[in-house]
Amino acid sequence: MRHWRAEAAVAQARKTDERIGKLSRAAQQIGDVVKLITAIAEQTNLLALNATIVDRPRGRAAKHGDPGNRAQRSAITRYPPSLA
Repeated sequence: MRHWRAEAAVAQARKTDERIGKLSRAAQQIGDVVKLITAIAEQTNLLALNATIVDRPRGRAAKHGDPGNRAQRSAITRYPPSLA
């Protein structure tokens, strides 16, 4: 009877070891997917930041006018080239 219990315990330990191995591999795969998602999110954030930086000067100039051009237009209006 004791021999049978020992064999059953060993068999159960092997099954448990196999399950732990499967869980470990699954956890590794989940970790790899999380790393990939994180990398994609970081790239997306960088692209969004880049788009914001690239678009910002055009957006401000279109909305508020470029200060340099505004000053130049003002000078031309006050002193037209034909009268200067």
